[in-house]
Amino acid sequence: MSGIKKRAACLAACFLALIFVFAQPLCAQAASVSAPLPEVRTLTYSEKETCKKELFLSARFADEAGTLLPYRYYLPEQGEDLPLIVFLHGSGERGTDNDRQLDNAILRPFLEDAQSPFYGAMVLAPQCPVKQYNNGWVDLASEGGWFTYTNYSVDKTPESAECKALVALIEKMCRTHPIDRDRIYLIGLSQGAVAIWDLLARHGEQFAAAVPIAGVGDVSEAERYADIPIYAFHGKEDPIIPYENATPALCEAIEACGKGKLNFVAFEDGAHDIWEQAIVFAGAEGLPALDDWLFSQRRAHTQNKLVYVIAGAAAAVLVAAVAVVAIAVKRRRAKRASGG
Repeated sequence: MSGIKKRAACLAACFLALIFVFAQPLCAQAASVSAPLPEVRTLTYSEKETCKKELFLSARFADEAGTLLPYRYYLPEQGEDLPLIVFLHGSGERGTDNDRQLDNAILRPFLEDAQSPFYGAMVLAPQCPVKQYNNGWVDLASEGGWFTYTNYSVDKTPESAECKALVALIEKMCRTHPIDRDRIYLIGLSQGAVAIWDLLARHGEQFAAAVPIAGVGDVSEAERYADIPIYAFHGKEDPIIPYENATPALCEAIEACGKGKLNFVAFEDGAHDIWEQAIVFAGAEGLPALDDWLFSQRRAHTQNKLVYVIAGAAAAVLVAAVAVVAIAVKRRRAKRASGG
């Protein structure tokens, strides 16, 4: 092979390798592992209260229907195109004091690691009020009684006023702050995790990734869930939302879709309140650390666009390389024909 042919072939091979490298994250296989519940220190009341006061501003929002959501938010001092973390609390933090929603999990990344990527993101923590029939973010109960966690259905459960208001609040924050709309992440625990699954079924195209902790969703919506990167957690000894009929059933249905965007960690000795461990999960058995994984996610359409651009460029170079080889061959044949 001549030098020209070698260079053309090498260039084409390099660009084909680039396609492979960039496409790998999109083609990653689903991963489910069982792991012991990590140990974490107990955060003191004093440090939590200090963190709330120093980092999280307070505000209230009402949507066009008049639904009121108190919320706290953290905004970095500087930065453009910020990721937005939407944190959804559980049933014990419902109310209107605009304080309790910060009690569990969300403060830990700030207090445990001064270099945490959470410091570089905007964090939005709305508060759901206490509601009729003990409902929360999702209206699972009615006069007819409770849905069980095994027959919950998005189709049979109208979207709650609070989730509608939350979607409107996220839109407002994107308009009024330097938010990268392709990096909006959901983190939720217990009833907040139920809300995540509900939001993904109804508004999944708006979110780049989700972290549901000890929740449950609608298995029949697996095809929609499968389009979104998800890092889910559940405790095998959960007495509140029993393990077998909750996240494992969802993950099995999602994995059957074959899109490979799911990570699932089952904490072997975990009960319901596993969120303090989950939110700072450092990874296990090939699974990445949660924060590394979360902040690398972008909405699928932008990831696909990147791959298409690279593929287009590679195709163009490949065509050019083939053309170079063809010209070289043509010249050599002409030279031989002329007796040169």
